[in-house]
Amino acid sequence: MSWSWRPAASSPWWNPVRRRAWGTWRRWSARCGGEGISGYYYQARGASPVVVLGPEHAAEIAAAGMGRQAVKKYIFQHARMSVGHLRDRGHWGARSWPEAWEHQPDDFRVPLVTDPDTLLVVVAGGDGRHSSWFPAWSATQRAMEVIEAPPQRGPRSDTRRA
Repeated sequence: MSWSWRPAASSPWWNPVRRRAWGTWRRWSARCGGEGISGYYYQARGASPVVVLGPEHAAEIAAAGMGRQAVKKYIFQHARMSVGHLRDRGHWGARSWPEAWEHQPDDFRVPLVTDPDTLLVVVAGGDGRHSSWFPAWSATQRAMEVIEAPPQRGPRSDTRRA
């Protein structure tokens, strides 16, 4: 993947914290490509790739003044593959994407998703700079359930003796 986005030196995006955050995402977005990733071919089915930010990456992004929407927008703009690279490979024969893309030249960059809000971004994990993603598979639809920690209990009140 090629990267052409770079803010002007006078831009509010041009500071060390933001540069580090976007440097991480530039490298990360480049890993979202490959002929076997069906999400590029099945756009019209609405599948939702999942982006899992490790806490350290999430903190870095937050320190740069950015949040989930900025991550989604960045991935949408940068995680792309050319039609020429996708043509006649992987799931080409079964593709279902917007009709307007069918007649694009080989250098047209197909985004991983047609809408940034299709991406599901969560924070999970422990120590270490580890983030990952789960590609969408064909017609997979997302379902979310919030799981909350059980209420904290005081010291054990069991008075039974062994």
